[in-house]
Amino acid sequence: MRDGRSDEEIKNYLVQRYGEFVLYNPRFSAATWALWLGPGLLLLLAGLVVLLLWRRTSRRQEPAPPNAAEIAKILDKE
Repeated sequence: MRDGRSDEEIKNYLVQRYGEFVLYNPRFSAATWALWLGPGLLLLLAGLVVLLLWRRTSRRQEPAPPNAAEIAKILDKE
């Protein structure tokens, strides 16, 4: 089955044929940067979206209900 090949030769063949993506621990290179940095970037982006949505909703405050003087002023105009 192995035809006398070492583990390293088999691994090199698989990487050559399918790319670094077949390895559990691929080397950091231009082709694999997304594998290494992608999860962290997505987590930061999700945190930024949550922060922006939270800030936008916290700025929306309902107006205070009118006090007695304002109600009397509104009723006097009618």
